Amino acid sequence: MKRKSYSLLILILLVFISANLFSHDKKELIYFLNDKPIDFNKVYLNPKRVDSLHVDKGKASVYTKDRVFTYHSLSDVLERYTDGVGKADSILFRIDKNIVKDTTSIKIDDTYFIYVDVESLKEVKYLTGQFRNLKIVNIDLVSEKRKPQIRIRGNKELLHSFNDDYLLKVFEGEFDEPGVESGYVNLAGDTVVPVGKYHYCYTDTLRIFAIVLKKEGGFAAIDRNDSELFEVFGYDNGPDHIVEGLFRIIKNGNIGYANKEGEIVIKPQFDCAFPFKNGKAKVSYDCSTVPEGEYSSWESESWFYINKTGKKIN
Repeated sequence: MKRKSYSLLILILLVFISANLFSHDKKELIYFLNDKPIDFNKVYLNPKRVDSLHVDKGKASVYTKDRVFTYHSLSDVLERYTDGVGKADSILFRIDKNIVKDTTSIKIDDTYFIYVDVESLKEVKYLTGQFRNLKIVNIDLVSEKRKPQIRIRGNKELLHSFNDDYLLKVFEGEFDEPGVESGYVNLAGDTVVPVGKYHYCYTDTLRIFAIVLKKEGGFAAIDRNDSELFEVFGYDNGPDHIVEGLFRIIKNGNIGYANKEGEIVIKPQFDCAFPFKNGKAKVSYDCSTVPEGEYSSWESESWFYINKTGKKIN
């Protein structure tokens, strides 16, 4: 029991010393979330939401895949994840091991995995009365893995922590547009896909796969190891669009479908194949391409429809 008491006493000392050593401070840059000013001392955003990051002249702009989402307040966290933290208790909060001095208006992204541990000091001997009701609430926020520090867009300027599974697009030039050579770096700033290997990279943040335009022509999907997964069907001077969760791919001139996770769900087998609409796609094993000025169209006498598993339907 004495060993436990001494351990808690040491913890208390460390907590109050750490209050002057740790912070969630990011004042070196002015931050914007989806073009709106944001205080990252108050908002804990799950890095899995992040779609792209831009740093320019002291301004850091963070954009998310979904523009509308919800947060938990600290009171929500206490109510949902703890038992026995009363209103009369004195509470010291630590979020991701950092002391939170000002707990007003704290917001925590609701997609985090939240782990809460409450330490009560009631049973500790040799404490003065003012600490008897003190409870230390440790809150750990986890996306999937531990979050390393990252460097943004190859400029070596430290921003803050995001999931280490992502690769970020870098490019040479003032603007990122087709024709500007680009590549990918990991979150430590190390090059994974060299700038200029591909004619253009269409995907800003490489989570599962990215679509690129190859130097020899044609679109391809690559994974985080820069391995080609499959060729992507070209449509309207660019890669095929994801429609109803699927997009077209090609192999040896045949057309199939892949999903947004980069998985081939209908193997390439069709001579012609349209995007899905209302759960079905028009396809044919035998068709011809007819030029129509700058564009072309498909003709076939054996069209039929398939569902999203590739099964023929009426």
